[in-house]
Formats: sequence, C-alpha cells, structure tokens
Amino acid sequence: MDIQSLKIDLIQWLTEIKDKSVLEKVKAIKDENGLDLSSEQLLELNDRLEKYELGEMKFKSWEETKTSVRRRSKNAT
Repeated sequence: MDIQSLKIDLIQWLTEIKDKSVLEKVKAIKDENGLDLSSEQLLELNDRLEKYELGEMKFKSWEETKTSVRRRSKNAT
C-alpha cells in the first residue's frame, strides 16, 4: 500500500471511530510528532471539525472513494 492509500485508509477509519479513548490515543501520537500547522491550516481544520460535529459533512465509503479516484485518473490522461 502506498503512502497516499494509507493516508486515505486512516482518514476513513478515523471518521468511523466512536471510542473516545482511541481518539485520545491518536491525538497523543499526533501531538508527540509535533505536526506544525499554519494558522490557515488550523482554521480550515477547525471549520471542518465544526461542520462534522454539526452533521454537515458527507462521507463516502472506501469503495466509493476508490471508484472516484480511478475515474478522475482515467479522465486526466
């Protein structure tokens, strides 16, 4: 699995986690690695988190995501 596929897989998995303790562990890993975000990135992240919490975001299944990426890839050539 390449790095982009791994990232997408992890993002999908994170959106489905309901156990707060697991999320706190993931956050601790993130904090330990010192991911430095710009102020613009933090604003965007906070905006997306707020939309998620309000139920205003729509997610695709992994299969739908793969199909979409493959379709765009074919159309780009």
